[in-house]
Amino acid sequence: MVDVDATGGAVAGDRPDPGDVMVALHLLERMRLTPDDLVGAVAARRIPTFAELVPKALEAMSVGTRRTYSTYVNKVMEAWGPRRLDEVDAGEARAVTHRRGIPRRSATHGTCGASGA
Repeated sequence: MVDVDATGGAVAGDRPDPGDVMVALHLLERMRLTPDDLVGAVAARRIPTFAELVPKALEAMSVGTRRTYSTYVNKVMEAWGPRRLDEVDAGEARAVTHRRGIPRRSATHGTCGASGA
């Protein structure tokens, strides 16, 4: 078992309770894991960027689907290409859609939703 005093920890006064650390270390030991296993697992769980994922998604689409969504995909890549997928939230996606002026077409009338039905 790992010595609690050897685990380091946060700045003095902000250290975890030694009893909690012992429980966590005991649980890790029972699971046959080490603290290094956890650090390695977190580092391995890298979230891709839009630039890494979008081309793969495009490959999986049919030609017609790519053609239909190409305007949107190009805007996404322009705005967020180097960013990780977890760095963009729904509100930001809506803002970019409105700010960039991506046209919205009505499937039946082609009026961009501007008709006064």
